[in-house]
Amino acid sequence: MDLEEEFAQYRGELVAHCYRMLGSLHDAEDAVQDTYLRAWRGHADFEHRSSVRTWLYRIATNVCLNLLQHSSRRVIPSALGAR
Repeated sequence: MDLEEEFAQYRGELVAHCYRMLGSLHDAEDAVQDTYLRAWRGHADFEHRSSVRTWLYRIATNVCLNLLQHSSRRVIPSALGAR
């Protein structure tokens, strides 16, 4: 199994994990893409002390936490829908 196939088998559960953290499917998809990019770049340094699944979850969690820390919350105007 090549690296791309190995990463792809966890895509659905990583999207669900990121969605639970971020509350947005669009943001979750972006986070998983960023996770794959970071994993691809760091694969040479991966020491196999854990499973690839665990490693991807750790990266995804850190990506989500960074997004939550650096994003501003969307504010809904209080007069929205009021007449």
